[in-house]
Amino acid sequence: MTEDRAGTPDVPEGFVPQGRSSPFLAPFEPIWEKPFAADTPHGPVRGVMVAVRLDTPHLNSKGLAHGALLTALADIAMGRSLALASDPPQRCVTVSLSIDYHAPARAGDWLEARVDHLRAGRKLGFASCFLMVGDKVVARANGTFSPVGG
Repeated sequence: MTEDRAGTPDVPEGFVPQGRSSPFLAPFEPIWEKPFAADTPHGPVRGVMVAVRLDTPHLNSKGLAHGALLTALADIAMGRSLALASDPPQRCVTVSLSIDYHAPARAGDWLEARVDHLRAGRKLGFASCFLMVGDKVVARANGTFSPVGG
């Protein structure tokens, strides 16, 4: 682990501050991203991993990572990865998203959204990802996305 330019400790190598934010995501910053390419059982996948170091703004009243944050990270990772699957990249909006929660994540954990399946079509794209703390599966998400112009 290294320390980034902003002085944030424990950011794994290769992760940089996310280049795209929104008013919704601002309270959860910093959000980190890292490009990846992988061979999966579904074939090769190229995209973006999205991650956070869990802290107080990310937690629910029980001190665990809030499900809405997990869902947002999965949505970002899958949508951005699908956008990058086309040349030139094509922006996408979420049509549907489902998530199954498997294990808790806590303050201090490094939480990554890792896309493991993409299928981009002209009208719809499909993706799935795991939310992981190390080798522990925290959640699994599946999404359907629609490309949009502009």
